[in-house]
Amino acid sequence: MVKRGKQYIFDPDNLTFEEKKKFSFSFLFKLIFIIGLSISLSFWSFDFINSPELIFLEKKRDKIIAQFLAKNDSLMNYKNHLALIQQRDEEIYRPYLEKKSMPMSMRIAGTGGSEEDYDDVTFLGNGVVANILSEVNGLSNQLSIQEKSHHEILNALEDKKELQLSMPAIQPVSVNDLISISSHFGVRYHPIHGKFLMHDGTDFTGDIGTPIYATGKGKVVEVKHAVTGYGNEVMIDHGFGFKTRYAHLHEILVEEGQLVNRGDLIAKLGNTGNSTGPHLHYEVILNNKNVDPINYFYDNLSNLEYEKITKK
Repeated sequence: MVKRGKQYIFDPDNLTFEEKKKFSFSFLFKLIFIIGLSISLSFWSFDFINSPELIFLEKKRDKIIAQFLAKNDSLMNYKNHLALIQQRDEEIYRPYLEKKSMPMSMRIAGTGGSEEDYDDVTFLGNGVVANILSEVNGLSNQLSIQEKSHHEILNALEDKKELQLSMPAIQPVSVNDLISISSHFGVRYHPIHGKFLMHDGTDFTGDIGTPIYATGKGKVVEVKHAVTGYGNEVMIDHGFGFKTRYAHLHEILVEEGQLVNRGDLIAKLGNTGNSTGPHLHYEVILNNKNVDPINYFYDNLSNLEYEKITKK
């Protein structure tokens, strides 16, 4: 019997009418709720329940951070050591070598780095690794600048060494061979011209044949033989603006173009040219201007030290 108000469908297999079942929306809602709950629980468990893999990665991260922190102590020691080198550079080396100061603003220029440079590591240790990498970058830049300063200092030191070797710094006549200093640098009464004239050097009186030594490292640029004026003379170019002249020589033992060192025997004392007696007329010329030779003698040089310099 077919009931009124209900819907039926015909079953051809059984040749009967079956009641048509209505779709249950409550079932659909339950299904959606269960699926949503499952998804939520999955996210919750991911956030609050660490998987073995996540626990392993966190431990590895903590270990890396600990290693970085340990290295950070060494980094601080390196920074302190670099700061000491920079201080010595500024307070000792540059003043001694007469080099311009390098301000700290120049020494630290370009150090560190922007936050964007370390975005890929900021998730580690709340920026610990990023901060250390920034310090390393800054230290690297400062070291690069200090290296340039170091090369500048070394070059200046080499120039200083060369200057010390080249600058006229000893008497051209040994104290043991010297009879007297008969005339100093400055205005004097000229014994030949009979009037006051500027005397451009220092006169060392000694016996004819007394050894004459180069007073600094240099190159022989003039060798002259004359019967008047300076007579037989030698001029040495020491570089750095320095030249020395040795006049009234009895014998010349060097040639033009020859390289000499301080203490080399270059001539023998004589009485040639306009000379009233055996002596050496010695001049120091700085930047083409005659200066007082006595200012370029080692005051504290002992006879033994002088002999050691001139001994060949």
